[in-house]
Amino acid sequence: MTMLTHHPHEALLLDYVTKTLDPAMALAVGLHAGSCSQCQGTLGLLQAVGGGLLTTAPEVPVSGSLKEGLMAALEGPLEKGAMAGEPAKASELIEISSMLERLVRSVGIVSLDDLDWRRLGGYGEADLPVQNAQARARLLRLSAGAKMPRHTHQGNEITLVLEGSFKDAAGDYRQGDFIAADGSIDHRPEATGDETCLCLAITDAPLKLTGPIGTLLNPFLAV
Repeated sequence: MTMLTHHPHEALLLDYVTKTLDPAMALAVGLHAGSCSQCQGTLGLLQAVGGGLLTTAPEVPVSGSLKEGLMAALEGPLEKGAMAGEPAKASELIEISSMLERLVRSVGIVSLDDLDWRRLGGYGEADLPVQNAQARARLLRLSAGAKMPRHTHQGNEITLVLEGSFKDAAGDYRQGDFIAADGSIDHRPEATGDETCLCLAITDAPLKLTGPIGTLLNPFLAV
């Protein structure tokens, strides 16, 4: 596994451990964590703390189904195959290069060519079928040097770099990096290097274009 630069914050990892994340967002967190030694450690700590709280808290009568649900939430994230895109056990090291393979397997497609790609200027996008997700999951493919329209966010956006790299005013991001943005961020991502940049993007509300022409298009944007 690899030590990456940009990671999910701890509150998001806690939601992942307790399986309270939208399935699309959980997919992005799991794909990143499966290749990140730092997040593997944090997930293990959160799991251990959760288990410790259960063993030290006063006994309270609960139904059998509730007890089973709590134990599954605490134990599931580190069990192989417990959830699509989940990180593997420490003994089953997964390299960054396998993220795309795991993504394809998780959403049940054979290859990226199976998706309905739409060309939008210098980039393309394709929606991903994530079961039971309320948030929108899609792939973004930027040609070398291509830029996304300048935008901010009406909700939350998670971006996971699967291949290549990109930059915005806040920093540079490479394969495996996990970027979370909200309405406080106004940016224009740009693919860097000589290769195509492929990203997984999860949004729970429509983007808001902020460029001179983009503002005219906002009424027509989907999530």
